[in-house]
Amino acid sequence: MDPLSIAASLAGLITISTQIVQIIHTVNSKNNKELDSLSREVHAVRGILSQIQQIVQFQSAKAAKNSEWLNALNATLDDCGDTYLQLEKSLKGLVSSSRLEALKKKVKWTLKEKEIQDSLRKVESYKLSLDLLLSVQTSTTTAKIEDVVVQLQKKLLLTSPAAPTTRTPLSWRKKLAGFEADPADPAPSQASDSEDGQSDAESSSTGVSYVIQGPNTTDWTNPGIFGINQDEGKDAPDLNSAGLVCICEM
Repeated sequence: MDPLSIAASLAGLITISTQIVQIIHTVNSKNNKELDSLSREVHAVRGILSQIQQIVQFQSAKAAKNSEWLNALNATLDDCGDTYLQLEKSLKGLVSSSRLEALKKKVKWTLKEKEIQDSLRKVESYKLSLDLLLSVQTSTTTAKIEDVVVQLQKKLLLTSPAAPTTRTPLSWRKKLAGFEADPADPAPSQASDSEDGQSDAESSSTGVSYVIQGPNTTDWTNPGIFGINQDEGKDAPDLNSAGLVCICEM
């Protein structure tokens, strides 16, 4: 079945449903129980039709895979459409614009009461059928979404996280001086933050830190901050190299 034809049928039934509810509101001046029930059922069916309409429009490109579901839906829509057209015609006959017509309406209602009750039972059956069709399609879509989520989770588990980098006193001093980390540097130690802080504190003392004097280090007046620890001197960059333009600007 062509999804576009079904979408057109759904749009037509939604329009008729709105008109039927409006007619019932006009006719039902004395809060008739049958008409109240009919109005509620038609309104409920309209809501289901709107949800099915969205599904049909979304899956219009997969008609071949949903042919069985579309055929069942089309059969229900045809029956519902015939009933709605008859119901709309019957309800319009109950609309009165004068006292004389109001008296006639009472007589007409007596004649049409059984017909309205039959229409109510049919609308209730259509609601159940359409709700079942909606549930089937919704559960199928949910199952597909769950399958996709499972596949994504499996792919994420196969992806190993990147190893975190560890800061060392030498590495941050070299970065401060404008140098990138040397791949030949020794592997970072796994010392705790407290040990790392202690190392930095020790390097801040003028007794264990110094500045390599040269033309590029004349402005380094605080060796406790910018100096290089004596133990790290063998791995330090040549701060007096002729190619070194700027060490650091603060």
